[in-house]
Amino acid sequence: MHVERLYCGHLFHLQCLVTFMKTPPFHGGKKCPTCGQRIYHEKWGVSDKLAEERWAHQQARARELAEVEDFFN
Repeated sequence: MHVERLYCGHLFHLQCLVTFMKTPPFHGGKKCPTCGQRIYHEKWGVSDKLAEERWAHQQARARELAEVEDFFN
């Protein structure tokens, strides 16, 4: 199990934190679910706009793959 410490000092399971950071909403930056402080971490040092664009791209790709899978099944 890999654990990450946020700037505020709270600890989270890495995969839980990755999921949290990569899902909307992105506006205003992500905040620690425990204390509400903004999350500063080198792994997620992108702007809100870029994070939203990446998420939208991943969702579109997942939908396309699901459509192809449905077509062949």
